[in-house]
Amino acid sequence: MIHVPHPVFNPGPHSLSPGSLPMKFLPAALFNSCLLLALIAPVACLQNFTECSGVQLDWYTKVVGETPCRTYERLRQTCNPIYQVGKMNSSMPPDLCHDGQGTDCCCNSIAFTLSMLCLNCQQPIGTGTGYDAPPKTMQRFWNASYDGTRKSSCSKPIRGDLPQNIQKAVCNQNIPILDGLYSKNWPDGSWYYVYTRNHVHENNLGNDNNSLTHCPKTNLVSPPFNQTTTSLDAVESATNSPSASQSTSPRAFSTAAAAGLPIGIISVVAGIIACCLIWRRRRRMAAERSKRQTQFFPPPVADALGRPLPTVKKVAPRKGQSMRLLFSTNRRTLAARSRPETLPPAYHENKDHLPV
Repeated sequence: MIHVPHPVFNPGPHSLSPGSLPMKFLPAALFNSCLLLALIAPVACLQNFTECSGVQLDWYTKVVGETPCRTYERLRQTCNPIYQVGKMNSSMPPDLCHDGQGTDCCCNSIAFTLSMLCLNCQQPIGTGTGYDAPPKTMQRFWNASYDGTRKSSCSKPIRGDLPQNIQKAVCNQNIPILDGLYSKNWPDGSWYYVYTRNHVHENNLGNDNNSLTHCPKTNLVSPPFNQTTTSLDAVESATNSPSASQSTSPRAFSTAAAAGLPIGIISVVAGIIACCLIWRRRRRMAAERSKRQTQFFPPPVADALGRPLPTVKKVAPRKGQSMRLLFSTNRRTLAARSRPETLPPAYHENKDHLPV
């Protein structure tokens, strides 16, 4: 029986192993990953969901001095300091009241209205009718589930007002909440953008452009809706209360942080790209150097008969031996090896030459 040996697989330098890439593709893959990270990182870090996508909510920001998303975020942070506004859900409800035991800040109709205004702020609605909420949307917002089946700690929501302790905290933090947001909500849980906008506008004009009266200590006079100046400057110039002047410090800090953030991100991204380029260049140079070394084969040295000579090893001179003597010895050795072999003459037995 003839035994046939199984072929033995000898993996080459570019062979694939489970879960790994060929070594020749590794530099390119790493460079592409670094480049993708450099493109995505600025977009992810610079995305601010508290800013509006256009001028659709200017009627709000010119009166209040900040976007509805920022007002909504500050209201939620009164009970949950780590809360941050994300991208609102256009499938309704835009957000959920799921802050655990700290749901007093969102378990009310005012928080729901601010979340709907934030949704219209983020979406590019322009001057259109915006996003409205169908019935029972506010109930799903309170129940902290999109289908309304899971109950939360928001067991007794408040309509048209804030809890007394939350209202006091809002006034202490100078969170501007328009009077028109207190007075109007729909019993079936629906909400309408155009009606809310018009209602706030009428309420502002009816109160002589004074739409922030729920905090007596900071009775701010807001400019009319058609005024083109920045409302924050007008509000600060219309009051001399210390609490109103202190409210600008968080916004000033946020502005400074937002101004320095792009510079830091650009520096980090530039450093990552530079490191990737340097690493890729060094890998390429090492590969080219290795390729040149493997392709260089010195011609063999042969003697006069065509036989290859052994490689002469480089020997360091001994102590007291000069380099000239060492080279001359090597040359004599090579010359002796390269001479053709000569055989001595055949020996013929001659009795005459034998001794007597």
